Amino acid sequence: MNLSKKLLLQITFITTLSLGFLTACVSPLGVGWSAITVLNDGVTAIVAFESIAEKIDLRTGDALVAVDSQGQNQLDEDGNVVLWQVNGRSLDNAQFFSPPIQVSDDLLLLPAVDLRLFQVNLASGEIVANETPFTIGGSGQLISQSVRLDAMTLLMGAPHGVISLHLSEDEETQLSQNWKVDTTHPVWSGGVVVDDHVYFTSLDHQLYSIKTETGEVDWTIDLGGAATATPVYDDQNEMLYVASLSGDVYAVSLEGDILSSFRAKDWVWGTPTLKDAVLYVPDLAGNVYALDTTAGLSLLWRSESVITDGIRTTPIVLEDFVIVGSRDKKLYWLDRETGLLSSRMNQNPLQLDGEVLSNMIYLEQDQALDIEQDLLVVSTLSKRELVIGFNAKTGERLWTHRR
Repeated sequence: MNLSKKLLLQITFITTLSLGFLTACVSPLGVGWSAITVLNDGVTAIVAFESIAEKIDLRTGDALVAVDSQGQNQLDEDGNVVLWQVNGRSLDNAQFFSPPIQVSDDLLLLPAVDLRLFQVNLASGEIVANETPFTIGGSGQLISQSVRLDAMTLLMGAPHGVISLHLSEDEETQLSQNWKVDTTHPVWSGGVVVDDHVYFTSLDHQLYSIKTETGEVDWTIDLGGAATATPVYDDQNEMLYVASLSGDVYAVSLEGDILSSFRAKDWVWGTPTLKDAVLYVPDLAGNVYALDTTAGLSLLWRSESVITDGIRTTPIVLEDFVIVGSRDKKLYWLDRETGLLSSRMNQNPLQLDGEVLSNMIYLEQDQALDIEQDLLVVSTLSKRELVIGFNAKTGERLWTHRR
């Protein structure tokens, strides 16, 4: 069995979705992967994994306390503080595998796999209103990313399309659908907004250009394979970079023309990173590619035989490093110029307790926010190391959040 098929067999928890266009059959894993959203304050995150969402401080990894409407810590009947938590088991066994969405300073949207969107008070962790939560129409499972168009409009992928949701100021009618673009297979990617258009990829092999106001589809491009990666916008050259599970990476004009392409050795699941005119692309064979975007996606280097298993995360690119997490339960600091293991890290990856399937977070040192050093936040499939904070430039472990 090749790596691509094995990956799907091990990581997907969807039991009703047939992915015959990818592999023959899909088996459930039993668990998914964590989803982390950094809140607007820049130091707090909501971590959703399986049936639990919790709030943590990214500077320390500490779980945070629920606060009541008067700003006081919530206490249980024994006088102990109550941690901020949403337990999906009390919500008809809701499970959370999509990134939470901050709507305002007070409100969070928590997407559940079964198509429900829960409105959660950001201070207390309580569900807003007891009425039935907004439910995305149709059938299937919600594995989605979202993009905010403006203060009142949210765009997100859905089991069979892309939807635009209106965020009302009236809490009892908080969400309503503006429009929907139908697709033949789920949309797992996030969208990128450029002027009055949004660009999404889909498991139906297509890249969609959609008018944000009306939902009208301007054009589509067949990517030659299902796509989970979010398109990357190059504002200097006004073009998109798009990758798919065919292994192909494309440079696409905003008018829908393919300008150049590159073929990776395996599926590209994770969204590439663009920095200083170089596109860093991970694949599921454990390769990272540095592509020169000024020369038609020409190869600068490939990290051949450095990483031992598939990379599903988006690379973190710093001045000297390209950082990736892998399914081999390791973190790698690659030399940005060569793609080799960094000599500054003693050419050793960092061993973790679980696979890295979720995108990592990078926070720069910021005295105003009490972030004392450049911070790399990584989530794994191990509850013993659900979230870990590292010094991004030295690899020093700073804290570990367990569940």
